[in-house]
Amino acid sequence: MSQIQDVARGLSGRVTAAVEALETEAASLIRPHKEMEPIMTTTPIYTRANVLQAVINEVEVRQDGHLPSDLPGVTTTFVDTADLVGALLLRWHTRLATALERAMGEYPLDREAAVVRAWRRARDESAGVRLVLDRLAANPPNEAVARALRTTARNDWAYMAVAAGLASTLDAAATPVGRSLETKARCGDHPEPAAEFVAQPSLLARLRDVLAA
Repeated sequence: MSQIQDVARGLSGRVTAAVEALETEAASLIRPHKEMEPIMTTTPIYTRANVLQAVINEVEVRQDGHLPSDLPGVTTTFVDTADLVGALLLRWHTRLATALERAMGEYPLDREAAVVRAWRRARDESAGVRLVLDRLAANPPNEAVARALRTTARNDWAYMAVAAGLASTLDAAATPVGRSLETKARCGDHPEPAAEFVAQPSLLARLRDVLAA
């Protein structure tokens, strides 16, 4: 009987040792796999520039006049709605100033019509942004946004009046003049600017050129 018990104890010990060996081997196979699994810790980096561009891209796609303040990064890079609207206003003003400079070079003899054309060009190139600003101007969410919209509009109007040659300085007197130009641009009741006139040589000058040849 004692021999059978000894054999049983020996088998039990070997089984226990074998199980422990299998567990150790299994652990050694599993552990490297877990260690090789990548740990995803990358966090998107938001800046005012790239978030503002994302907002502009969104409004240009939507074309619905709504400000997409729920985009990623907006609440962390802009203080509030007024801050975001201020950035959009600056982008619009820059677009308008560029269009005015370009129009002045293209149509120097018809500056008033050139200004109207420039406003339309800026509006067409930033249609989504203009829709957002117009909607906010009609129903501003707070006084800070309303004040920013009024200030930028007055600056735009004064700049347009001076560019058209209808005002000499960027002052309060130029504001209503520029506003009327924007109204014309919106209504489409202003003629396209005349192309720059190029004087043709006289008949006598042309005859001289023929004889000289």
